[in-house]
Amino acid sequence: MGGSQRNSNDPSKGELERLNRELGYRVAELETILSVVPVGIAFCEDPDCEIVRVNGEGGELLGVSENTNIGLSGARDSLGFSIRSPDDRETPAEFPIREVLESGVEVIDRPLHVVRGDGSRIDILVSVIPLVDEHGRARGAIAAFVDDTGHNEERRRLTALRQADRIVSRLGIDILSEHDIDVILDMALISLTRDLHVELAAVFEHRSEHGDLVGRACTGWSDMDAQQLVLGPAFAADAQSTIVVQDLSDDSRVTAPVWMIEQGISSLIARTVRSYGETFGVLAVFSRSPRQFTEIETGFFETVARLIAAALDRDRTEQMLAETRDRLNLADAKKAAERAEQLAALGTLAAGISHEINNPLNSILVNAELGLLKLDSDKDTSRVRTVLETIVQDVQRCARITESVLNLAKSSDAPRESTDINDIVRQAGELVASHLQIHEASLDLELAGLPPLELDANAIESAMVNLLRNAAESGRDGVSITVETRRDADTVVILVKDDGPGIASEHLDHIFDPFYSTKRSDKGTGLGLSLVHRIVTDHGGTIRVDSRVGEGTAFTIELPISNDPTGAHDEASAG
Repeated sequence: MGGSQRNSNDPSKGELERLNRELGYRVAELETILSVVPVGIAFCEDPDCEIVRVNGEGGELLGVSENTNIGLSGARDSLGFSIRSPDDRETPAEFPIREVLESGVEVIDRPLHVVRGDGSRIDILVSVIPLVDEHGRARGAIAAFVDDTGHNEERRRLTALRQADRIVSRLGIDILSEHDIDVILDMALISLTRDLHVELAAVFEHRSEHGDLVGRACTGWSDMDAQQLVLGPAFAADAQSTIVVQDLSDDSRVTAPVWMIEQGISSLIARTVRSYGETFGVLAVFSRSPRQFTEIETGFFETVARLIAAALDRDRTEQMLAETRDRLNLADAKKAAERAEQLAALGTLAAGISHEINNPLNSILVNAELGLLKLDSDKDTSRVRTVLETIVQDVQRCARITESVLNLAKSSDAPRESTDINDIVRQAGELVASHLQIHEASLDLELAGLPPLELDANAIESAMVNLLRNAAESGRDGVSITVETRRDADTVVILVKDDGPGIASEHLDHIFDPFYSTKRSDKGTGLGLSLVHRIVTDHGGTIRVDSRVGEGTAFTIELPISNDPTGAHDEASAG
């Protein structure tokens, strides 16, 4: 019987040896696969995190050789790289492998920052899952990580761009509301030094017959007056471009004056400012430490220069109007006043066009950048197609706005055609859908059957888009918006209401005034509602606003029913 037992055990030992060999083959296959996959892999072989090895791609990302032990038993001081958390670059961090081994909970897409031995830096995303035995105890872990540097840089670029847009909007509103040109220059210079993180800024004006530029306003100089700052005429030689100097001592384009050398200036940006087609002077910012100004920073500087030019144009216009009024007699003064009103109306129209086209252009920019990100990160192209279709719609909307302006220039009345107002309301809702989503706003349409109206459809659509966007931006996210249409005797009524925070009573009398806005600290220009009012009155209609603070706002539009083809057809049939 003993021999029989030994014989029965021998096959079991053979099976065990075969299984061990098979396991060895599988481990070798796994190691081969991990060494060639295009993702960094870190494999922890024990529950104490003593041995953690990386594959070839992981070694490339960390700057170490393949199969280097980055675990606790490895030569941690000689690995040649360090891990830091993105929000605190001075605090060391590590792969979350030991955290996963202790908690048993996987980690997905944790951002970390790698500083490699050669000084280069990359951002990575790390995911870790535990490997457990048949009793559910962690016996190791496997981590996968990828280079996320490009996406982070793009996100940072978009954040900087949005921040620059917000600053320009606030500064532009301040400049529009201020008439003292010296105060405007001071505001612009303070913004430039603060938001570009430079020490010095100045505006130089042509004041000498030799073409020299003398300081008109400056900030940052504690021991120098603006008039002590003088530049040669070469700084205004090219009125169409911006001079960006990273190292003043190594740039042949600029001959630094003595005061610039004494101030220890290393880098600068300068641009000619023109008013009424003539060179006014130069705007410049200076840094005592070497600076490589980014494209966004340079663009921000150029925008501030254009705002200053616009303020100078307005100041020059106001001076010319004042001088003209002083020279004319009563009859001539009346004609001049009428002309001034026409110019003001034209200026409001131009500003309104900019306001109207800016909305779809911003949408085009955001959607184009979103499409580029989706092309980099998504295999499914359907989202990209949706983004591109949105861009096409916004471009078409810009074309329609431009066409309506050209038609207005040809005659006093834009072409009108029989239109279903409900179709315009629906189209406006589709145009602002993405904007509503950003502000978590909802839109409910309650549309009654209505007769066709003779309308400029593009203009009415623009008015509806403005009202819906205003409601979504009324002061808090999650606003509920309702649009109702109905017939009331000889008029069609359009009611746009929301449950937002409402408008204070002191603002209601001015709500349709051009450039008047309750959102000046954010992004309102005060043009949207004035455009709505003009469009409605141009159609022979009326618009009124009712609002209670804390309860919401309602805009009521009444448009006359005229040339009703349905009614005319019915009367003809009855006759």
